[in-house]
Amino acid sequence: WILDDINPLRTLAKDGTKVLGSEFDVFESAAGYQVSYRSVDGIRFAGQSEFKGDNKNLDRISINIWKKPTPKKSEDTKKVDSKTAVTKASDKKEADKKEADKKAEVLASDKKDADKKEGDKKDTDKKDVDKKEEDKKDKATFKFYNVKGELVREYKRKLEDGFNKISWGMEENGFLYPSRSEPKEDDDLPGGMDALPGEYKVVVSYGKLKDSTMLTVKADPRNTTKEEDKLAIRKSLKDYESIVTESKKSYDFIRESRKSIELVNKLLELQTDTIKKDFKNTHKTLNGKLDSLSNLYMEPENVKGIQRNPNELGSILSEAQNYIESSWIKPQTNALIALDKARKAAESTNAAVTLFKTTEWTKYVEKVNAMQVKLFKE
Repeated sequence: WILDDINPLRTLAKDGTKVLGSEFDVFESAAGYQVSYRSVDGIRFAGQSEFKGDNKNLDRISINIWKKPTPKKSEDTKKVDSKTAVTKASDKKEADKKEADKKAEVLASDKKDADKKEGDKKDTDKKDVDKKEEDKKDKATFKFYNVKGELVREYKRKLEDGFNKISWGMEENGFLYPSRSEPKEDDDLPGGMDALPGEYKVVVSYGKLKDSTMLTVKADPRNTTKEEDKLAIRKSLKDYESIVTESKKSYDFIRESRKSIELVNKLLELQTDTIKKDFKNTHKTLNGKLDSLSNLYMEPENVKGIQRNPNELGSILSEAQNYIESSWIKPQTNALIALDKARKAAESTNAAVTLFKTTEWTKYVEKVNAMQVKLFKE
């Protein structure tokens, strides 16, 4: 076994059972190194006859947390409580049973079936809601601040009773790319660029409980990259982030427009055949335009096999990112050309969406607003 961080054991040895009596504690963490890895010499793909030992995780910091276990009733207490409950409820059960038998004879079989289906549906919905709420309660929020007090990373993780070890990959908040899938409301942002070496403070909140500790991020001592080169790389990545963020906003409009058309289609169910036919043709045209705009960003849906289109915005963005992130020094000519190409491609693609929005989509919105919607059958 490899103990990456024995700070919790040291705290336990120093403070004893006082630690275990605490409701919530965040312990001191060992420093983390932003280690650069490469494949080992020798066999690349180990087989069954090769031994590979585990290494200590150096490229992440373990945040050690104590969460006091929820007390559970002993078996004897459960038996006493159960026996008492049975004794008190016996008479009531007898009366309830007689009353239930009378009602059962009166209820019709079809009504019972309908009630059962409705009850099952409500129970399922309630269980789903309760599970989501329970998951939220079990999650702690982690916020990482630099020495300037700026929030650089935030995410949520589930905590178990007792000791917990939550890892931070020493990265900052990332950003979302254009996507057909709509992110969930409580989704965390993905990880982004590496945090700069230095001191950070992590604040962990779990319900009304809160604690914090300081973290130290260190650079790989073998890495010879200069500070000014690191800052230049970060600047290029920030420029890249702004390009991607603007592109995502434009693509979000495409996704939301499709949802709006679906909503209008539902409203058309009670309209006259003439209106239905008119909007059916309009929606066919609009969906075709939205498909064409979407294809400027990424491959069409349900494409089989490996498809690579270098003219798609997604491919151009990936190329620029690879050039910037793969360099150990400040971005050179190739990286700057790729970044400029990504910027121009994004501006052109986003402009096509803006043109559609201010012309055809604006006319469509006016047409929908002018329609006298019928909500009830005559």
